Amino acid sequence: MYNINEDNFNCTAEYINGRKGECVENINLHGLQCVTILIGVFNKENGLPVMGVVNRPFIEKSNIT
Repeated sequence: MYNINEDNFNCTAEYINGRKGECVENINLHGLQCVTILIGVFNKENGLPVMGVVNRPFIEKSNIT
């Protein structure tokens, strides 16, 4: 048996309200572009982690590399 946890650990208020933030010199200072989400799966019987994913779903690709 597994348990799945989801955590918005950056910019939770922006995620909830869907606010687009300010970008200065190609650096996002706040807003949806800064939201980072952690999804973790662990075994409920022994508490050991099975997998985890960290994602920034609202990041925009830029032409700067």
